[in-house]
Formats: sequence, structure tokens, C-alpha cells
Amino acid sequence: MEKDYIEVKSFGEVFPKKGANARIPYAHQKCAMENLDIMNKNEKYSTMIVLPTGGGKTYTLLCGF
Repeated sequence: MEKDYIEVKSFGEVFPKKGANARIPYAHQKCAMENLDIMNKNEKYSTMIVLPTGGGKTYTLLCGF
């Protein structure tokens, strides 16, 4: 009988790497971080980041904090 679902058998814990992150933000990520900092200081603005697929949205947001 064929299953109508995918069974995931992997499990475990995920731990962050220790030490400094060797990644350096690209110019467009630095620009986004600087602009997010400016907007976050002003209560009139709400923030939204628009970058293309693979543009590094998660990295940009996490490095900005």
C-alpha cells in the first residue's frame, strides 16, 4: 500500500556553532540594516524588508540586532 505522506525519521538537537561568525554582510544587507535602524528609532514607521530570493533576509534581520 502506497503512503500518502512523507515519514520523517530524522530527529535530534540543533546547536549553534561556537566562535565568531566569519560571514560579512553584503553592501545591500548593510544598507538595509542601516535603514532599519533609522526606521526603528521613529515610531511613525513600521518596517518591512524586501530582498529577492536568496538575498539574505534572515541574515540581514538577525545581524541587525
